[in-house]
Amino acid sequence: MANKIEPSEPRKRTAAVTAQTDPVADHYNLYTTDHRTMLGGRERIYYADYKQKSEVLRVRESRITTTLDDRKTVSAMLDLAQERRWDRIKLTGSDSFRREAWVQAHVRGIETTGYQPQNTDLQEVARRVAPANQNAAPAEKAPTPQQKNGSSPADDFWQQALKVGREINKLTPEQTAATQKATKRQARA
Repeated sequence: MANKIEPSEPRKRTAAVTAQTDPVADHYNLYTTDHRTMLGGRERIYYADYKQKSEVLRVRESRITTTLDDRKTVSAMLDLAQERRWDRIKLTGSDSFRREAWVQAHVRGIETTGYQPQNTDLQEVARRVAPANQNAAPAEKAPTPQQKNGSSPADDFWQQALKVGREINKLTPEQTAATQKATKRQARA
């Protein structure tokens, strides 16, 4: 059978249809549909395509879920969480998802539970925070190495990474010093 499009009633005008989206869907070029859940709640599903074959996110009142773990999807999830003014989130799922979500949440200042960061995660936070400092207004920029009494950029990096690690892991100063020494030895090797 051939595919067709034809008017059901000639000469009758139909009302214009307006698309209902949200800022996150617009920003990430996603398509949305709203559904009722079996328990009477509401759910918004975000798709990568208009045919609704590539589901990206499911959003309910108290949860945002996905089967993906890429940076863009995690970023969209955290944008939705911030839009809902969630300042503390619980991460569950695959290790790669929880790692990426922890890094992005930490850069945004959102507290997390459900993931214990590794040293490389702390380094990634420091790397992602650095470009944000470079894009800041001149008055807000981080001091240059010359302004910090001759400290090198590497020292600044380690100080920032250890500060993040101390904050997350609540390390004692002795543990932090030991971690710093071990990390510098690994970097030299």
